[in-house]
Amino acid sequence: MQMRQRGFYLASLLLVLLAVGLRCGALGSYSQNVQTHARAATVTGEQRKAMYGEADRFTARGSSLALLGFCLALASSICLYVSFRRRERAWSWLVPIALLLLYAGLMFIQV
Repeated sequence: MQMRQRGFYLASLLLVLLAVGLRCGALGSYSQNVQTHARAATVTGEQRKAMYGEADRFTARGSSLALLGFCLALASSICLYVSFRRRERAWSWLVPIALLLLYAGLMFIQV
């Protein structure tokens, strides 16, 4: 019964944790892109083209992870709003709100 009373709160918490993890993964992919471009500057010819292609794949992966993380963060905020409107009992409203703020802060980090 308690799980049902806190369903949207727990969904919000799970979604925001996944969103933060995906955002960190996206930042890691962007970082690998920058490192690959830096290494490509030291090689010549065909190897450089292959490294640039690899860097483009890191960028595409990072963009996909960032978009999916944003969708999850948005879904988390909707679940948190619904939970608040339903007056679900929750352990602490600060945890998902703090994680959403952490996610928002991570959006401004540039690699």
